[in-house]
Amino acid sequence: MTKSKTISYWILGFIFSFAILLRTIAFAYRSEFEDDECRLICAFIEKSWWEMFLCIGHAQSAPPIFLFIERLWGSIWKYNEYALKLIPYLSSIASLFVFYKLTEKYFQHQYTRLTGMLLFSVNQIIITFSSIAKQYSSDVLICLLCAYFLPEIDVFKLDKKSLIKLAVVLIMLPLVSLPSLFFIGAFFIINIKKENLKRLAVLSIPFLITMLLYYFFNLAPSKVSLDEYFSSYWDEGFINLHNWLSVLVINFKYAFKPNNFTLFELFLFGFGLVLFAKDRDTYGKFTLIVFGLVLLASVLKLYPYISRVSLYSYPLLILACTKPLDTFKAKSWQFYLLVMVYLISFYGYNHNCFRDFLYKETFISYAPKTLMDDLIDKYNPDTDIVLSNSASTSSFLFYAGQAGFLPKKLEELPRTSDKIIEYLDELPKGQNYWFYLVKDYIKNPVFETIMEWSFGENLIYGKQVSDSYLFVIKR
Repeated sequence: MTKSKTISYWILGFIFSFAILLRTIAFAYRSEFEDDECRLICAFIEKSWWEMFLCIGHAQSAPPIFLFIERLWGSIWKYNEYALKLIPYLSSIASLFVFYKLTEKYFQHQYTRLTGMLLFSVNQIIITFSSIAKQYSSDVLICLLCAYFLPEIDVFKLDKKSLIKLAVVLIMLPLVSLPSLFFIGAFFIINIKKENLKRLAVLSIPFLITMLLYYFFNLAPSKVSLDEYFSSYWDEGFINLHNWLSVLVINFKYAFKPNNFTLFELFLFGFGLVLFAKDRDTYGKFTLIVFGLVLLASVLKLYPYISRVSLYSYPLLILACTKPLDTFKAKSWQFYLLVMVYLISFYGYNHNCFRDFLYKETFISYAPKTLMDDLIDKYNPDTDIVLSNSASTSSFLFYAGQAGFLPKKLEELPRTSDKIIEYLDELPKGQNYWFYLVKDYIKNPVFETIMEWSFGENLIYGKQVSDSYLFVIKR
């Protein structure tokens, strides 16, 4: 083994170790569920097992097989936070190994692979969702596996038995991870050849029938449920003629947080896509088709391309951004110029960024379980009424249910500030009102309105943990 290879393996080992450490720190700190996790659990916990394959309501939607596994695992461990977060955590660890294997398909030079691996390993958003009990981390893993295996499958070369196995796998994939549809679509497109048409029909007919059933019994009703709770919530992620650039900028700012030089990142991404097209490599071609289908789905308002629902695409973003480094020889002036561009683009991954990983507040700024324990300890069923804002109700229902706590009266506050003031002013006197305020919606915040109203009232007790509040007012 040469000295350069030895050094390369040591660097790779350090990157893997550092990546696992960051994900483990995030996992260790996330000792409580956030509202969206509680909302998902509350949506399916009382349903029958087979209802996992239908719309679960509560403005929640997740692939049925993922829900089935999550519920089975949760019921074994009584919905312990660390137990349910273990699935996305292990998915994120596995994604590290699959991503590196994928870099071997995409890049010729080891320094390019190491660069891509480093960018994937320290990506703050991917790390954040590695310990959130929802489908986004498993989406990343499933889509990485699709990106690794599907491009090299030639339908024409498969025997009958392999074709049936592939058909079963393709049908199962969207039931585990919905974004895998983009990769499956790219697989069908690259296999469109005259000699493959009959075999593609064998694959596509059962697949399309399953997806139609999935759409009508799950996806379409879930969309209606989401619109009832959060009307136009994902509209910002639907691309049109006027907002296409802003959608890309928003995605890149989110994907590469805390880096701010989005223009440089967009340049690297665009350059990478051009190189994929120029090389006419199977994997590059596959990647271009995937991005094309992702953007088309956004344009047609079928699937938004924004924030956490586009997490599955971030490995491909990183691969495209890293591709230019693989083009020029080391020590050439173009290579050094590109290195400067990378340093500017990703300057945010510095000691300040990694220092923040040492603080719990970086990963969890809410305390639903802690406040619930305090509320149960001090609650008086004869005089007390519990009030919760919309963003905290799911947290209350889950943690109250876990503790067997059933208050005589629980009310959800209105969702807008103007209606909240009217509601609070009309509260009957002679009662104690507990305010359980775990989390506020960014787009429609109400905490400030509630706090301002409470200043003129008789505050008996109050507690703040991170960004969560618990206090009781006597009227």
